[in-house]
Amino acid sequence: MVQTYVKDTRGTGFWHEAYFMGGGMETVAVNMPQRLGFRKFAPEHQARGSMFSARTRARREGTAQVDAPVTEHELYGNS
Repeated sequence: MVQTYVKDTRGTGFWHEAYFMGGGMETVAVNMPQRLGFRKFAPEHQARGSMFSARTRARREGTAQVDAPVTEHELYGNS
């Protein structure tokens, strides 16, 4: 199901923001034409790396408590 959405959103958008108690924040937006939240003022970077763990992207200690439903390779292939 996740692979299907990433490959073809069929016009559906996804927007997620995280605020970290120790400092830092992130936004993940897929197929969102408007610049909402942090996207209104913060620089954007290609979303790659641990798609299912904000902890890893934010370089926080510890490990995810559950496994990702799919790997990044399964989502994006060799791109």
